[in-house]
Amino acid sequence: MNRLIFAVCLILFNPLLSCQTDKVHEAFVTENIVIIVVDGPRNSECWDAGASSIAPNLHALKSQGVFFSNFTNDGETRTVPGHAAITTGVYENLDNTGLEEPKHPSIFQCWRKEFDAPENDAWIIASKDKLESLGNCTLSSWKDSYLPKTHCGVDGAGQLSGYQGDSLTVVQGLNILSTNHPRMTLFNLREPDFSGHTGNWDAYIEGMMKSDEYVQQIVDFLQSDPFYAGKTTIFITSDHGRHLDGVSGGFAHHGDDCDGCRNMGLLVIGPDFDQGKVVSTPYSQIDISATIARLMKFTMPNGNGQFMAELFE
Repeated sequence: MNRLIFAVCLILFNPLLSCQTDKVHEAFVTENIVIIVVDGPRNSECWDAGASSIAPNLHALKSQGVFFSNFTNDGETRTVPGHAAITTGVYENLDNTGLEEPKHPSIFQCWRKEFDAPENDAWIIASKDKLESLGNCTLSSWKDSYLPKTHCGVDGAGQLSGYQGDSLTVVQGLNILSTNHPRMTLFNLREPDFSGHTGNWDAYIEGMMKSDEYVQQIVDFLQSDPFYAGKTTIFITSDHGRHLDGVSGGFAHHGDDCDGCRNMGLLVIGPDFDQGKVVSTPYSQIDISATIARLMKFTMPNGNGQFMAELFE
């Protein structure tokens, strides 16, 4: 009994401990999460000041949220591992063909389990068919359980269906949002990575410009639809960058630890955050899942990420 009394008094009269304890009762306005992944741009053609003419919408959107300027991929700088780090909070050396599922459960599985949420409440919508692999994991206690719905590749047919153009993915994806109103969603846009691999600079830049337009289109929908408006946090980032000029073929390739491949931006827009704020504290892809878990009040038992506290300061 004395121990219990001591513990209660410690919490009541220790402000720091009391604050830490109250975190489980945080009242956030956010009810929905949408992650938009623009596949494979370099910062120099996306987030850097000199890229404002290439991605004017992204640069304008910075005024609506918190921009993390020191945000990185600290794992394999390829499409599947990069996306998996975002959704699972763990860096893994995964097969980039999509034929290997992540080992650990995703935000979709953990959130669905926590609240017994229906399948239609969680979606992965991707131009790249191989990202269907993000929906499941190999850990026996989670495999085939609490899976999200997927719409990946050509007409959402999944593995081996091929890559679909982003314009159609956005149309189909917004239809899914308006019809099902999922509360946890990931969008993948294949550009500018798809065109970058051709080695055609003009096509790469055009891909980035189109992605910029599609991101704005998705954000406009979320901010005008009654289900999402004022209650949705949007994460806008990339899975990887690209080689710097002079590094292993330059912009046409990626996959190593050069600054061009590792460095990227993250913009977070939502009702619980300041607007027009820039954070230089280092964070990485695995921190997105930890932050989403905090916002949506569920746990990521296998995740290694840290909560991005500057969002709320």
